[in-house]
Amino acid sequence: MKEVPRLHIVTNDEVLARPGFVGSAIGLLEGGAGRVALHVRGHATTASTLFATTLAVLAASPAFALVIVNDRVDIALAAGAHGVQLGVRSPPVARVRAWLDGRDPKGGGAHRLIGFSAHDVEAAIRATDEGADYVIAGSIWASGTHAGAAPAGPALIEAISRRVRQAVIAIGGVRPDRVAEALRAGAHGVAVVGHVWNGDGPAFAANACRELLAALDEADSNMDRI
Repeated sequence: MKEVPRLHIVTNDEVLARPGFVGSAIGLLEGGAGRVALHVRGHATTASTLFATTLAVLAASPAFALVIVNDRVDIALAAGAHGVQLGVRSPPVARVRAWLDGRDPKGGGAHRLIGFSAHDVEAAIRATDEGADYVIAGSIWASGTHAGAAPAGPALIEAISRRVRQAVIAIGGVRPDRVAEALRAGAHGVAVVGHVWNGDGPAFAANACRELLAALDEADSNMDRI
């Protein structure tokens, strides 16, 4: 089983539809050197497009890459993705865990990562008790992805990390200057959408990824000195 990365880069429908998305995604995975998980997420994107995109990314990814499909367990399994991200609209984690572990088309019952998107402590506890490997918690700060929703603040990270042993990933309004605060609250890492994709092309995305990884390293170093 692959370890839970510190940085999770999440797509949306608009990002998936961009020309050259696969190349941009591969660049992020290569630059992340095993420290980045790419989430293929597109709620309005057709199943055939999600499958083809996931397959294309996996085919060109380095061996250390980690590709996760959001919501669509069938596509994650059919494409051979490394995991699936579930949420409140998804089937129960326990049912998905049994299905993924028992129906690996490559045989052997390989353990694939399961993440769960939680907005409160109770949901996080329930998901991890049922077999989730990590929790993405948010929205922590104000986010364009969830415009109008009141941010929970780092207190949500702290509350969840005190109750579950699995990794907690902070999402919502994450920027490099907020990474240290997330880690101090108990986060294992961070997840982003806009900070990486809301710019001009692959070079912007790659630079944003480098900045976030550097912020994680700096936060770790500062915490070690405390």
